[in-house]
Amino acid sequence: VGDALKLPNRPTKSVKKLMMEKKIPAYLRDHLPVLAQGERVAAVALLGADQDFLAQPGRPARYINVTKENEDHA
Repeated sequence: VGDALKLPNRPTKSVKKLMMEKKIPAYLRDHLPVLAQGERVAAVALLGADQDFLAQPGRPARYINVTKENEDHA
């Protein structure tokens, strides 16, 4: 079956299909960070978070910033 994401206001699609639609080069796809909870994909760098894992209004949330190892941090 493969991993899938339900991005906000979009139908559920496979991570592979979303990467192709976003025109992420094939050589990068296996190197993007994936955040998972158990067996479920919660978010993928450059794609976003599954709607079930988005912060809820008025509730505490975490912000994850992904940078390359040699990039400056602001």
